[in-house]
Amino acid sequence: MTTYNTETSWGSVSKSFHWLLFVLVTTQLSIGIYTDTLDTDIPAQFELSLAIWPFHEGIGLTIFPVAAAAFIWRLRNTRPKYVPMPRWQQIASRAVQELIYVIIIILPLVGFVQTQAYGFPVTYFNLFTFPKLFEKSDALEQAMHNVHETLGWTLAVLLVVHTAAAVKHHVIDKDETLKRMLPESW
Repeated sequence: MTTYNTETSWGSVSKSFHWLLFVLVTTQLSIGIYTDTLDTDIPAQFELSLAIWPFHEGIGLTIFPVAAAAFIWRLRNTRPKYVPMPRWQQIASRAVQELIYVIIIILPLVGFVQTQAYGFPVTYFNLFTFPKLFEKSDALEQAMHNVHETLGWTLAVLLVVHTAAAVKHHVIDKDETLKRMLPESW
């Protein structure tokens, strides 16, 4: 397996970034969706949300540098050519992939601002605290909450579309689209 992308396949670094981000982002979305179901007016559920919060925050703060590095890697490497498919599918594929990257880079930043505007410190898995950059502000917190939630659901939809397209290429079109991103041992 080659480190760098070629015209016909993704390299090991791109594949590693892809699958690491898959695990981090799907875990993060699952935690976010679950915590939204908690009724924080009920003391036990409020305590549970506080216990879960460091994981949501820490994973988000992990996603940011990993996604930024993956995006830079992607920009600096050859992009494999598409397998034969209609031009509109190529455009849609590129748009969905780029939007996913943009959102997974922006979401942690929005979450950072939201947390500080709420009046909480931003910590990395409760190991250390980031400097305070934003004062408590109900208006800013609410605006960032709305952006964070909207981007989170948008990301979830884009990931479903991305996954469905990959499965369609594998099962219906029987082409190499999905196989090119899978680890070679699969």
